[in-house]
Amino acid sequence: MDITDLSAVDLKVGQQVSYHYKKHDSVGFTAEYLISDKTKLQFVEDQTDYTHPENMGEGMTGGDAATGLFIFQAAQPGETTLTVQHLFRGDLESEKQIKLKISG
Repeated sequence: MDITDLSAVDLKVGQQVSYHYKKHDSVGFTAEYLISDKTKLQFVEDQTDYTHPENMGEGMTGGDAATGLFIFQAAQPGETTLTVQHLFRGDLESEKQIKLKISG
């Protein structure tokens, strides 16, 4: 389930959710996440889907433009908040908070 555009979500233990963000490392676009209670929601992995993988060669531009995808899994019943910080060259551009309610 993609929770990028949600502000609150109900999950069941074991359910995975994802959050996508703009990623372009050479330009400075990236994101970080914070979980208020890591016993309730656990980080699984960060995936990268390159927009133009054919441009990844030496001397070519735009090859690292991508969509990043954070994947999380509901671990225990309860409530927690996921905060995703969208960064540009290390500075906070925007922040998104999602409240998660997890049932057993």
